[in-house]
Amino acid sequence: MTIRTIRRTIAFRRPFYLKGVDRLLPRGDYSVVTDEELIEGLSFSAYHRVSTVIFVPAPSGSGIEMVTIEPLDLEAALERDAVSPPHGADQLPQDEISDQARVARGTTRVLHPQGIQPTAVNMRIDAPS
Repeated sequence: MTIRTIRRTIAFRRPFYLKGVDRLLPRGDYSVVTDEELIEGLSFSAYHRVSTVIFVPAPSGSGIEMVTIEPLDLEAALERDAVSPPHGADQLPQDEISDQARVARGTTRVLHPQGIQPTAVNMRIDAPS
């Protein structure tokens, strides 16, 4: 049995909730580890996910806790983080302020949770005549 481990760091710009964790987690960088097992007997290499865990601050504030999560729940939390406005408009980075102006003009950005560069999309909704 061959297992490979994929480690990545993800960033949340604001506090967030994650299914499987019963408290609000602070913004910041988090380590995510995914173990995948080789599917044997194929003419090509293929893996299936065995587990995905995220390392979060322990409730006591000292130390870290390893929590098993579903990758789709993590992606959903990242999407919410990318779309939801930060608290306090005066704390917005300049590019987010200009994004909000684009939305007000009818142009919005398509955001991808894995950090792929956003693409401007023009949207116009006409009222029925």
